[in-house]
Amino acid sequence: MTNEQVKEILKKHLDNITIVKLRLLDLEDFDEHILEALCLPSVILSEVPRSVTNKINSITETVALNYKQTQVQLKKDIQSLNRDIERVEIALEGLKKLSQVDAFLVQKKWVEGLSWHEVGREFTKHFYYISDKSMSRKCKKALKKLSFFLS
Repeated sequence: MTNEQVKEILKKHLDNITIVKLRLLDLEDFDEHILEALCLPSVILSEVPRSVTNKINSITETVALNYKQTQVQLKKDIQSLNRDIERVEIALEGLKKLSQVDAFLVQKKWVEGLSWHEVGREFTKHFYYISDKSMSRKCKKALKKLSFFLS
């Protein structure tokens, strides 16, 4: 796995956790919306006249079919995101095996998304002064080590 791939995975981690939480909330709310839709008269649900094709005419049946499809898609999305989150959590466990300096750099730059200037300021507070170029080189080496945990 390349450094760029590792960077992308780490960057997406917090977003993926948020998306999973939102999808789970969508799944919970979805049941309530379906029940409300089934209780409303058909005139309110749609102003479109009923079709005379072979498609399902029943609003209840249409809602039920859409409900199942949407529910399945939400569950697939959640499973996929959870797999990505698990991979990153393995990588974050790998951070513990890196030196304190390497782990700090990767955490601040790629997980928290700070700029090199901000990382440098934080780094100086916790460790010692280091130039942006040296910090970048150290971080690249740390990402290489970390990529072994993601492969």
